[in-house]
Amino acid sequence: MTIQNIIEIPIASSFDYSNIIDQEYIDNAINIIDKLVDNSRYRSDLPGYQTIDNLFLFDEFLKFEETFISSCLELIKSNYRYTTYAFSYMDWCSNQMNSNRDLQWHKHENSTLVGVFYLKNNQLIKKEYSGTEFADDKLNSIGYINPEPFCWHIFSGNRYHRSGIITSEEKRYVLTGTITLYE
Repeated sequence: MTIQNIIEIPIASSFDYSNIIDQEYIDNAINIIDKLVDNSRYRSDLPGYQTIDNLFLFDEFLKFEETFISSCLELIKSNYRYTTYAFSYMDWCSNQMNSNRDLQWHKHENSTLVGVFYLKNNQLIKKEYSGTEFADDKLNSIGYINPEPFCWHIFSGNRYHRSGIITSEEKRYVLTGTITLYE
């Protein structure tokens, strides 16, 4: 049986891993994501490019997996069995991305916690709106998280969210991790 709502997180909790993950490691991850997209290893039913491979199974993403799990376990403060999954999301300013933003709200109901790690966020866009936007159960916006570099931003899988406002043609890369806890 999966565990939901195990902890209360105001919107999201952030964990800085600049002492473990450097820009070269991130650049390597972006290169792998580009190769996956070039080889059509993404979902075609979504705007942008969301990879279909579990990136935590790639050796080159080991530090991302370890730091994601560490962040989640620090919040949970208890021992549970768990499974993890990771995918990346690449997007940019386009009519497809910015039209029908209200249809982009979603949550990860089968995951206890979700984390986002901004691999590359364009510096030309307003930082305070370019991260992840969150909403209450009536889909009223309740705020954004700033896309801080080298950080995992962890939130409840039951929280509605969507990509922030993207105003640049430059590609933006986001790594998303999910963890599901079991009794």
